[in-house]
Amino acid sequence: MLPAGKQSFPIPSNKTVYVAGGAIVKGQLDISNATNVRVIGHGLLEGGKEGITVVNARNVLIDGPVVVNPAIIPYCAASRRA
Repeated sequence: MLPAGKQSFPIPSNKTVYVAGGAIVKGQLDISNATNVRVIGHGLLEGGKEGITVVNARNVLIDGPVVVNPAIIPYCAASRRA
């Protein structure tokens, strides 16, 4: 369960986030410095600066959720790995 009222939800390593069909998550998912993360389901991610942020992460799967009304962009991915 994600806590109500938060704007950014940090997702740690080795987690699966399931956004059920009909669900609306208000805020963004932050996958930073994590490995083995899955974001699946058919619900909505609404608002937030970016819908899903992936920074310096490995083995990340995003399959299904739809990002609507982000402040800037739906997805942001960056890595500093050489």
